[in-house]
Amino acid sequence: ECTYIKAAAAQTIQPSNTIHPITGKLIKNTIRTSSSSNFDPVSRDCVIYAIDERIAAASGTNVDQGEPLNVLYYRIGEEYKFHHDYLPDTGKEKMTLLKESGQRKYTFLISMNEGYSGGETFFPDLNLMYRGQLGDALLFQNLHNDGSVNKLMRHAGLPLIKDCKWIASKWIREKKFAFGTPFYISSRSKN
Repeated sequence: ECTYIKAAAAQTIQPSNTIHPITGKLIKNTIRTSSSSNFDPVSRDCVIYAIDERIAAASGTNVDQGEPLNVLYYRIGEEYKFHHDYLPDTGKEKMTLLKESGQRKYTFLISMNEGYSGGETFFPDLNLMYRGQLGDALLFQNLHNDGSVNKLMRHAGLPLIKDCKWIASKWIREKKFAFGTPFYISSRSKN
């Protein structure tokens, strides 16, 4: 499955973006230097859908709460500096990113390859360094049960030292993910 996902994602991979905290627009940012691709409802086939269903079962959520499976590719020196996966709740994105689907409650990471050096996922406030084996997964909670932000989940994808790294990420919302939001439509038109 990991080989399949990497091959499918490689067809549309491009430099990764981040969401601007005020405008809500996708921008290039030196905080995130990887490349990425995702599988929306149009490009998601039965293999990807089966993986999405297993992620939902493992996280105790419904499959429709998940954003598209996002595949990240890191080359030597690339990284994703310290960040939280929850979305800003001010400005334009308050209307487009959070209103219909709610916040990113969980993050589910799948290790897609081995043999690289560096590139660990590091949670400094927990003093936790994570590197999975092929096919391993890590689930963490971006929000506390009361809906407040879990600040302990600040993390980074450390710089890659050798070879390349593939990882799949699934952000799971509080409610059904609305693919039709203006943000999502505009982000897909740029991909």
